[in-house]
Amino acid sequence: MKIHKRSLQLALKNSAVMALLVLAVLGLFGKHIPEQTPLISLGYGIISFLAVLPVYYLTFKNRWNEGPILSIKRLYTPLLTLAFAMVAALIYAPLAYGHQPIDFFVTPSGAFNGEMVWLLVKYSLIAVVIVYIIMFLGASNEREIIVNTSLANLKKESEDSAGAVTPQKIIRLQGGTKSSAIDLDINRFLYAESDANYLKIHLFGEEHDIFSLRMTIKQFEEATAQFPEIVRCHRAFVVNIRNVAYYESQSGKGEAHFSVIEGTVPVSKTYAESFSRLLQQG
Repeated sequence: MKIHKRSLQLALKNSAVMALLVLAVLGLFGKHIPEQTPLISLGYGIISFLAVLPVYYLTFKNRWNEGPILSIKRLYTPLLTLAFAMVAALIYAPLAYGHQPIDFFVTPSGAFNGEMVWLLVKYSLIAVVIVYIIMFLGASNEREIIVNTSLANLKKESEDSAGAVTPQKIIRLQGGTKSSAIDLDINRFLYAESDANYLKIHLFGEEHDIFSLRMTIKQFEEATAQFPEIVRCHRAFVVNIRNVAYYESQSGKGEAHFSVIEGTVPVSKTYAESFSRLLQQG
């Protein structure tokens, strides 16, 4: 459910960007269109938003934005945008200019109105170019949807095999003093946070347990190197990706959400790409 909600949020965001870019294009070149007014341009912005909103929602929901930028699946979004934009323009233009729909295609003398049809095609093609621009600008959001879909699939696989016995993974962590040590259950481990010369270790179970150990985050990484699910995601954080339920990205960085506790762990730009790739692999 959260993935669908996030898909809608991103679709709204991208559609709004699309509408603003359409308004910018009309602001630059609209003076060349007969009878064009600011109000009519605003209407084009609104119908652009409404036309591409379902396209973007389907894009994120069905992961059409996955893979190389020139792949076949990537063409679904611009082609649907072209179709929706042309249909929306065909409906809106006659209403905006106070003409009958047929007047869009035929001049008063009965000849084919090639100029207006060409304007329709030109601005629809501009809409496709804008879609590709938004694709490049929104790469991190696309990766977020792909990662979270993979996480949802992995969670379903885990639920399907819930009857299987999970092998214990317990290691002993020795702190800076002889009396400072804990037995860490990797399956219960959520994340560790660096706090000066200490490490706050978060575990889940019946309660959210927190242990403090005199240890650096580098020493913790070395001690848990045999467990590939223990991943560095920030200068001060290490997380168990098996217990990450949802990943949210913004401007290259992000946050990892857990299902067993309320709260998030930051993912810095330095680690964002490798972290999201590991989440996909599970």
